[in-house]
Amino acid sequence: MTTTAGRATRTRSKTTVPDHVVGGGTASDATRRVLLTLAQVLEELQIPESTWYAWQAQGKGPRQVKLPNKQVRVDRADLNRWLDDRTVEPTQAAA
Repeated sequence: MTTTAGRATRTRSKTTVPDHVVGGGTASDATRRVLLTLAQVLEELQIPESTWYAWQAQGKGPRQVKLPNKQVRVDRADLNRWLDDRTVEPTQAAA
């Protein structure tokens, strides 16, 4: 294990995989599960932590992974899917 810019990484057969990537190694990017920390999600969505927990309590937020140490992670694919479900196409102006 090495440390790069304050983040621990594992090295396997010429591939360096960040610790937050589950199932690292030589698997293709399509099969890797990228877990984001709650801080990363809050920063990306530009929301406070209280909003996140309110959304979760109301069943409105993206799926989350609760680790045994009570930390929260969000799968990148789940977050992208949740955002896609909320993307609204612009309406066409009436002619």
